[in-house]
Amino acid sequence: MKLKKQYLWIFLLISSLVCNSCTSSEIIVISWPTYMVNMGGYTAKEQAEMFKESDMDHIYTNSIYANEDGSITLEMNEIQLKSNQKNL
Repeated sequence: MKLKKQYLWIFLLISSLVCNSCTSSEIIVISWPTYMVNMGGYTAKEQAEMFKESDMDHIYTNSIYANEDGSITLEMNEIQLKSNQKNL
């Protein structure tokens, strides 16, 4: 479980750096590239499932999914992004 949370926080840190000025009505789409997914030692699908299990209440994302190319995509709003930034 600790390993899962570490990956989540690393990803959220990167996300907060990428999206710094968004409005609350916007959907923020963040893609975690394949090379970063591969660093985790799990497939994109496995990592997406771990994130979903860690975020059952959708505090951090609206949705997360693995792409065919091995990358991961997250969709969130500004409130979720700010929540991510507070937890870093």
